[in-house]
Amino acid sequence: MLFRRMSSVLIVTAAPIVGVIWTLGWFALTGEELNPINGVVAPLALTIGLTDAVHTLLHIRQGIAAGSTPHAAAGHAIREVGAACLLTSLTTAIGFASLEIAEFKLLRDFGRDCAAAVVIAFLAVMTIVPLLGSTWIGRRTVPKNMQANTDQKPRHRLAGTWYMHAVRFSIRNRVAVMIGGIAATILLIAYARNLELDVRVRRGLPIGSPTQLAYLDVDQQFGGSLPFTLLVEWSPDDPPESDELVDVVTAAHNALADSDISSPPLSMLTIFELIPGSNRSSDRLVGELLNLPDERLSLFYDEELGHALIVTRFQDVGSQAITDQLNRLDATLAAVAAEHPQFRFVIPESPPTALRSAGGILFDLLDSLFMAVPVTMLILALALRSLRLGLISMIPNIFPMAALAGTMMVLGIPLQLTGATVFVMCFGIAVDDTIHALTVFRRLCGEGVPPLQAIEQGFDEIGDAIISTTIILIGGISVVILGQSVMTEFFGGLFIGGLLWAFVGDLLLLPAALACFAARQEATTESVQPSGQQSS
Repeated sequence: MLFRRMSSVLIVTAAPIVGVIWTLGWFALTGEELNPINGVVAPLALTIGLTDAVHTLLHIRQGIAAGSTPHAAAGHAIREVGAACLLTSLTTAIGFASLEIAEFKLLRDFGRDCAAAVVIAFLAVMTIVPLLGSTWIGRRTVPKNMQANTDQKPRHRLAGTWYMHAVRFSIRNRVAVMIGGIAATILLIAYARNLELDVRVRRGLPIGSPTQLAYLDVDQQFGGSLPFTLLVEWSPDDPPESDELVDVVTAAHNALADSDISSPPLSMLTIFELIPGSNRSSDRLVGELLNLPDERLSLFYDEELGHALIVTRFQDVGSQAITDQLNRLDATLAAVAAEHPQFRFVIPESPPTALRSAGGILFDLLDSLFMAVPVTMLILALALRSLRLGLISMIPNIFPMAALAGTMMVLGIPLQLTGATVFVMCFGIAVDDTIHALTVFRRLCGEGVPPLQAIEQGFDEIGDAIISTTIILIGGISVVILGQSVMTEFFGGLFIGGLLWAFVGDLLLLPAALACFAARQEATTESVQPSGQQSS
């Protein structure tokens, strides 16, 4: 419907799909395992690949409509759009590579995976789109009645009157738009600092499925669904006295029993309660344990290995509540360990500890991502040899992420892993559109077009690509909203919101930012011209 030609759809979709296949192949080649964080890498390659593919295809169509052969049009597209796509890939890849500063290894691997995916997507687009576009398939992307149009673009335009009116409004009111954009971005970031973290296992289960219903029933009826184990360890070569052992295990047992979000704990104390007799001395109770079968006793106590186990189940009440409870448990156990240095407490990996780690991973990801923004803009400034252009492009790239976070706050959507990865997607899309706009602007200025006019003409040139990319991605991701789990619904909804905010940034903030730069450039040129004339 957007391109009105199946050949156009074939070219635009083939390159991103190949990019995703190559990315997954890279995962297999490097032995990288999929997890909730790097699961977004393949969609990221698809998103950036689709954006660059649309820009390249529209340039090929424009050349064919102007009378060029498909081969010549494809070659011209590589020269004109290839540089922007290359710059997009390099800056975005280096920006993601800056995640190497992250505290968690999971995020450092994620940054490298994203950087590799961006480069792979570029190689796929620059290989597949010109290759197909230079054949008879490329010629069929433009209807015959448009191929006679030698001096204009095809008549079917998505970037119509409304789009250019918005761009011209932004250019005319550039100062007000930029002040409003900067203020809104700062306020939204400050507002979004209050986003609550809430990761729940149940959100990844199909809604209404037997699995989810059974999981919820276990969580409610058994006091929790997330198993948790606490080990009390000592040296087998220097075993503690029975009284001290019982005291330490009792303190750890009670620390878990005091929680209102977990089931009653099970430990050697549970067995003590079942031992008959009036003699409740620690020596007798510990001695009675040895009468139990080894396979049963080892579930809670192992004298040879020097440890006792305490098990419980946490309710799936959210990562923040579980994190608070585990932090209180850590404080209590630290105090007990200080009084009894012969013992140490170990908490093995389990679903509750994974949820606590998820909080640190999420905030580390967001902090690292916002650190990647200035790194990317600095690289962009160096590539364009203009520090001012790099700086003014920061707001249009930060705004979509800030606006999306503010939207989550307003709608009461908690922060979770799937939501955090959407910020990565928003950043990739915003950077891609920004670089294409800056590249066209610099090219037109180099051709002698006045700067302010170059902005309007440039956005008219890339408008179809920006709009069609947004529509295609929204249409494709809308299917995810129909998914069976709350997690996929969140991802789809937030991604669509991020796409819309990125489009707003492209439509209003980016033209205003360029106009502020262009107006100052024109003022400088006018101030230099009279002095040059006088000297002559």
